[in-house]
Amino acid sequence: MQRHDWLQIAFERELADDGLTPVHVGNVRMMALKQNGQVRVLEATCPHRGANLAYGGKLCGDYVICPFHSERVHLGKSAGFFVRDYDCLTTCGLVFVRMSDSPATDLPAAMKELQSRYTLFPGFSIEIEAPMEIAADNAFDAGHFKGVHGILNEPEFSTRTGDFGEFRADGEFVFPSAGPSRRVRAKYTTGAFGHAVIISELAGEPPYNYLVISSVAPLPQPNRCVVRLSLGLKPPVDETFRNTFFESSRQGLEKDHAVWRHIDWDHVPAWRPCDTASMAFMEFCKRFRD
Repeated sequence: MQRHDWLQIAFERELADDGLTPVHVGNVRMMALKQNGQVRVLEATCPHRGANLAYGGKLCGDYVICPFHSERVHLGKSAGFFVRDYDCLTTCGLVFVRMSDSPATDLPAAMKELQSRYTLFPGFSIEIEAPMEIAADNAFDAGHFKGVHGILNEPEFSTRTGDFGEFRADGEFVFPSAGPSRRVRAKYTTGAFGHAVIISELAGEPPYNYLVISSVAPLPQPNRCVVRLSLGLKPPVDETFRNTFFESSRQGLEKDHAVWRHIDWDHVPAWRPCDTASMAFMEFCKRFRD
């Protein structure tokens, strides 16, 4: 399946300095090249006999010496044996790639705008036994927030197109509070930059005032994906909250995973009125794959 939107393929800290790092999207083999603080993402398959250049290939200027037959494979240059560059965005320690020249949402501009309001922290990744589409839909599935994560209401989402071409949903969460008979309300806004990068914001009383960047990418195995999650905080940054957030978010994903791994993927949903945002999100995603 061809994918036309942005996908996060790594955290920058995972890439080798001044060398090649193997990465992939599903069965598509890529290699990340990090030099002088700049990141490029290229095809990894040698045009000669199909060796993976990221495993044992020697970087020499603008080409790689193939570990199989020592052929010179040029990087992004149409001369002799060569591999193509992918459109790459590296920002705040997150590495995104596009595998297509088709129109996409303007994730680069969105990330630049977010950095004017938040300090962003790269987070963690977790492998999931489920198709990436179900993990991405998590942000728009109004009913699951109460059923799985224990918020007190089932939010009603309104949907719209955002400033960067993304699909957006807006609602309100009601959280339990430690105080007697208190509840905390927070505005929830989430945007899908395709079917693989979701940016969500909570605006309410502390601690419910932050941004989450969640991404999904398919693994080579059928019905498996990797979820990556990062956090945005407004200054001054609360280091204790940051650490607590990542731990609680991992636990939350594990709760989701316990459900996802046992879903019948052949089942045809019997949609409810509160599922409107999920249905609209799935329709939005159709434009990014063929």
